[in-house]
Amino acid sequence: ALWLFARKINYGFLRLTDLVVLYAPIGIFCGRLANFVNDELWGRITDVPWAVRFPSGGYLPRGPPPRCAIT
Repeated sequence: ALWLFARKINYGFLRLTDLVVLYAPIGIFCGRLANFVNDELWGRITDVPWAVRFPSGGYLPRGPPPRCAIT
């Protein structure tokens, strides 16, 4: 789709991808933030102080998984 768009507006495909790659991480971040706010991304049940309790997650404290050593 991006190649067709570049061809339609008569713009170099690689130049257009250079522009897209600058803004893609911002869009991904906003999407993940919206998933968090909409109560869609739960983490694992945890006891860390920054854990979040989601209403549809059973009000269990959830957060990122703890770091573990690879054995």
